[in-house]
Amino acid sequence: MSQKLAGSTHDKLQQQMGPIHEEIGRVAVEMEKLRGERAILHAMAVDALGKAGISKDAVSQLAAACW
Repeated sequence: MSQKLAGSTHDKLQQQMGPIHEEIGRVAVEMEKLRGERAILHAMAVDALGKAGISKDAVSQLAAACW
């Protein structure tokens, strides 16, 4: 009886948590994409503003303030 109850409880928990787990996975993937894009934009800003004579540290501080 307790094994059947445990199995039923596990099934109910899996049904409830499954969609949440999937959404967390999708959000994690999207966050990684955004981090990659942010890194690319930061590198582009360092390059472009470095040519204008602005230091990498100043660009990094500006980027940190924006994020």
